[in-house]
Amino acid sequence: MENIFENTIVINTLLNTKIPCSDVKYIKREKILEQDTWFGQVLWEDNSNYTGGFIGKKKHGFGMYTFPNGYKLECVWLYDKPQLD
Repeated sequence: MENIFENTIVINTLLNTKIPCSDVKYIKREKILEQDTWFGQVLWEDNSNYTGGFIGKKKHGFGMYTFPNGYKLECVWLYDKPQLD
C-alpha cells in the first residue's frame, strides 16, 4: 500500500518530543466530503491510529489519535497539528 503519510509527525505531548510515524497499514475513507476533504481512519504499523477528518494527506478537523501505548488524544487538528488550547 502506498504510504501517503510518509511525512506525518506524531507529537507526543507527554514527552514533548516529535516521533516519526511508522508505515501506514490501513486506510479507510468512510466519507468524501469535498474534493480533497474526507473523513476516515488510518492505522499505522506500530498500531497507532487516527479516526477523524483529513485534508489531503493531513489530519484536519475533529479527530482522535491513539498512540501505540494506548494513550488517546482527542482534539481539533489543523494541517496535522493538534490544537491543544
